[in-house]
Amino acid sequence: MCYKILNNLVHVDCDKFFQCSIFCYTMGNVMKLNKPRNICACDSHFLTNLIINTWNNSLPNSTVTAPTASCVKST
Repeated sequence: MCYKILNNLVHVDCDKFFQCSIFCYTMGNVMKLNKPRNICACDSHFLTNLIINTWNNSLPNSTVTAPTASCVKST
């Protein structure tokens, strides 16, 4: 679902859920996401906050830059 939101494949405003990082580090992938500071402890349990670490650190470039969602599912 994160891939679909970031690539505008679903009708959801990406900016409401994710903020793309302006920094490109050598580790991880080229589409890094910023993790917002949590005002209260309950904010850290939202899906968008839980998925950011996996998206930034575990997924290779070939997955996050895949041309279609079916390519992501097959990797």
